[in-house]
Amino acid sequence: MRIEEIELHTAPDEFIERYLDFQELIHNSYYSTDIQQERETRRVNIRLPPSKKYTKNYFAFENEEIIGQGNFTYQLNENETNPDHAEIYIEIHPDHLHQGYSKKLLKLLAKEALENKKSKIETYSRSDLNSEVVTEYINKLGGKRTQIERQNRLYKETVNWDYINDTKNKYQEIENNFQFVRMDKHSRHQRIVEDDAFTAENADFYTSTVNLIPREDSSRDDEVITAKDVKERAELGLKSSWNSDFYYLMEGDKIIGFSGLHYPNEDPVKWAGTGLTAVRKEYQGRGIASFLKVKVTEYMFKTFPELVYINTENNNTNQAMIHINEKLGYKEIYQWWIFEIPLEGIQAFLQQN
Repeated sequence: MRIEEIELHTAPDEFIERYLDFQELIHNSYYSTDIQQERETRRVNIRLPPSKKYTKNYFAFENEEIIGQGNFTYQLNENETNPDHAEIYIEIHPDHLHQGYSKKLLKLLAKEALENKKSKIETYSRSDLNSEVVTEYINKLGGKRTQIERQNRLYKETVNWDYINDTKNKYQEIENNFQFVRMDKHSRHQRIVEDDAFTAENADFYTSTVNLIPREDSSRDDEVITAKDVKERAELGLKSSWNSDFYYLMEGDKIIGFSGLHYPNEDPVKWAGTGLTAVRKEYQGRGIASFLKVKVTEYMFKTFPELVYINTENNNTNQAMIHINEKLGYKEIYQWWIFEIPLEGIQAFLQQN
């Protein structure tokens, strides 16, 4: 067995094909209820150089077969407010579990954390995949579960169209009093390039609303998103093989509400995922979030007749958004458990074992 650091966006084509095979094996073993992106879509995304993130990828091999992957990453925002945080993730071939590969990869990821001065390490696991084993392992590292993210899914057959129509009628004044604007990633990128005020407004909106999302026991501080961050993320999105739609509710030049949605650039579109849905604090309680979610849902299922489902994630304590999603017909399918581990705990474990 050997472990090798590989930059995916510059790796040889032959390795990329083996990595795509490994991804498919992992998907079929652990995530078979999810629709996987087409191989070409994944190939294009793998070839994109990292942007706004520092990333290191380590691969474990048995002969020439990929049997494990370890990933270390952290954000590179202009004003990074959590400079001591990083994320790690490890995946192991199901036929090679409990053979020490995770520990070997963890040792390299801990070395990366030390070299990059990251003392708080985050990782995550699905609640339906050996959750008790994972939690016990995290506890041995001195870590704890800090957040629960609900993975919710809205199937075409379970959309509550009565709720959609009732909500549109109930909040008609929202459409009358504010401007509803839908942009694809190309038109939004063009607006951001040409309109500095719009870019600054996006940065202010994200900063003021993202930090309203509950973080439970996470030690992360509030984020600060700048106009430069917005521009760089728009550039990255333009290169991606994903399509993105951006739904704004505007009062003049002011963004008061927003909902984002992403789906693979594939034909037919079979699934999509929603991103941030947020409303400025001073405008909350007026049905704006419900209005935006309804507009997004209606647009997607009517525009893409072969769409099977839409995914969305909610913090487990964000009851207001959970309530809206349940009214639309979303059902929880599993949870993401987010853990935080002190680097010193990982180092102590590795020294003792």
